[in-house]
Order: sequence, then C-alpha cells, then structure tokens
Amino acid sequence: MKKIQILGGGCSKCKKLAEEAEKAVKSLNIEYEIELKGFDVFFIKQIIKTVKKFNLLNYVEFTSYPNYLISILKNYEKRARVGVFVSSYPSWMSALLGEKIILENLTLGKIDIAHCPINILNKKFIKDLKKRNILTHGADCNTAEDLRQAFLLKVNQLSTNDLDLAQKVRKKYGKI
Repeated sequence: MKKIQILGGGCSKCKKLAEEAEKAVKSLNIEYEIELKGFDVFFIKQIIKTVKKFNLLNYVEFTSYPNYLISILKNYEKRARVGVFVSSYPSWMSALLGEKIILENLTLGKIDIAHCPINILNKKFIKDLKKRNILTHGADCNTAEDLRQAFLLKVNQLSTNDLDLAQKVRKKYGKI
C-alpha cells in the first residue's frame, strides 16, 4: 500500500490537494492511503527543516491557532520567531485582568509576536508587551478607524484586507 502525506492543517487548499491526489492514485489503480498531516510534531519538524533548508529562519514568523504548537516549535528551534492569535477577553473581565492573563500566557509560551484585535490594544498594554520583548501585531485592521488606531498606537505590524485603504490612512497618521 502507498501512503501519501499532505503537510498542512486541513485548510481548503490542503483538502483540494488531497482530492486531486486521490483522483490521480485511483487512475493508477493502486492501493493507497492519504493522510493529512498537520498541527502535530511531525508537521512542526518538517516546517522547521524546510525553512532552514532554504536559509529563511531570520525572515519567517511562525503563527498558528493552536498556540501550544507554536510553543513546541520554539522548543525545537529556539531562534524561531513565533506569533499567536490573541482573543479578546470576555466582556465580564476587566481590561487589567485580561491584559495580565494575555501577558502571562505569551511569556509562558515564549511568544515573540502577539496578533491582537485592535479593540484590546492600548498604549499601556503595548508598553507592557514591549517590556517583555513581545512585538504587537494589530490584527484584522479592515476599517479606516481600526487602521487609524493601529497607526496611532504604533503597533509593530498589522494585517488588513484593504491595502489601498491602509496606504491612505498611513499617509495621514504615519508609518508603523
């Protein structure tokens, strides 16, 4: 039996690749097993190996939703730059407590970059992150107001689905 491993977390592209691989193998009329490999230690080791093979370690940020995997990656490759997606804290929780929990989790996980919703970022929180050598990423800044806030707070980096709008707002409020 042949085994086909697809390295990925099961996103639509990985699933499409698995479908196409299955069609190809069926046309050859051989026994096969298709395995989506992702979000496990094998996947992490393969990703590190590939990044190092092409000498890209200094240029890559590893980011994933399963935050514990990012910490595992950091244990395998200490020089890796890792980021995690931070969730907003619940409405019943004070900002002080929410920020404290986030700071401690990022520190315990040895995280380098915090991808935060813009609504939980403020100057003090960013300063506290900076004291711990954690960069701030303003996540999903897709409105003029979110982008304005990100530029005024001087986040280290941001993500947006509207590059044209981001460039207009950047001209008005300055560079990151």
